[in-house]
Amino acid sequence: MIVAALIIQPTVSFHSIVQPLARAVLAGEQGAREKLSRVADSRAAELRQHARAQTAKEPLRLFCGYLREIFVRAAAPQLKPPLGDGWHHCRQFAMEVFAIAGIEHADFDAHPGKAD
Repeated sequence: MIVAALIIQPTVSFHSIVQPLARAVLAGEQGAREKLSRVADSRAAELRQHARAQTAKEPLRLFCGYLREIFVRAAAPQLKPPLGDGWHHCRQFAMEVFAIAGIEHADFDAHPGKAD
């Protein structure tokens, strides 16, 4: 069983288990969606045991990481972190993107990279 492989063989990467299942779901294989769901649920339960992994906030963290990378690559040199108020400008950029996209950002205050 795939879930057992993750428990028995901790050296097996989660990605190497999930990718074939995701392909099977896309190919419409019978039972693939249920298997993928079980593996994802198992991994989420495992992550809930770690203090820094908050599964409800991980999509927001990933999105913030993408926004940070966009800002660092696109901002004028004098606005980039770690120079002066660079992180403040980056946070303002992210908050504007959230506002424009209509994303509720109450959890942003709990983000570990929060400036201020």
